[in-house]
Amino acid sequence: MRDGYMEGYGFFYVALEDNHGHTKDVTPGVVAKWSTEWKEVNEEFEKKLLADDDLKIFSNKMFRVWDGNHRLQAWMPIIEQFHSHDINWHFCVEVVILDPRGDVPSVINALHEVNW
Repeated sequence: MRDGYMEGYGFFYVALEDNHGHTKDVTPGVVAKWSTEWKEVNEEFEKKLLADDDLKIFSNKMFRVWDGNHRLQAWMPIIEQFHSHDINWHFCVEVVILDPRGDVPSVINALHEVNW
């Protein structure tokens, strides 16, 4: 614990699937909705994924936020309103990648323990 906060609280907990087991690919239609800055950051991210044999499976996949949505909801409107064209505000966050494998209750219980 540091300054009253548990280590790891700054992480987003993400998975490829949502709590119903659905996944979503990064398609040209999805990318077309992104700003130039998000596209640039995504290209860098994709290069990092493809350079690592263990991470290649995440290439061109959308990550679903399982925990950390409050931070996502708090910051995205600020970025979009005040920093939409500032590349310094378009960065990758630290994440823990979850693998629910259809066992949503166990993942939710584990996240509850992390947040308690």
